[in-house]
Amino acid sequence: MLFLDEPTTGFDPEARREFHLLIERLAGEEGLTVLLTTHDLAEAERLSGRIAVLVAGRVVTCGSPAEIARAVQAPSLVRWADGEVETTGPSGVAWDLHRRYGGPVPGLEIRRPTLEESYLDLIEETRETATVGGVR
Repeated sequence: MLFLDEPTTGFDPEARREFHLLIERLAGEEGLTVLLTTHDLAEAERLSGRIAVLVAGRVVTCGSPAEIARAVQAPSLVRWADGEVETTGPSGVAWDLHRRYGGPVPGLEIRRPTLEESYLDLIEETRETATVGGVR
């Protein structure tokens, strides 16, 4: 087991990429378990199969990046030639558009939330839940 605490702080992009490749090799090919603490959510998303999110020292959610996004229902953006919509159900929107257009949807793009967007939504939700009568 390897414990890493903010290992890439101060790394330039090339050094960060090389470090990420090393961690991926150690975890994948060597089967090493890696516990990584980081504030770099893109790094967590790239390197982690499971992520625990801490708020005020407590685990508020745990799972894969996709599971965390679903748990907090951070919205996805569905964009096409004639419009766009934010939704927690992008597959349904894409299917409705497919039926409306009778086939391929011109300019269809689906942008799912990043781990950082999911994290920020989770933090906001946690703070709102902790607020009672406008006082925390």
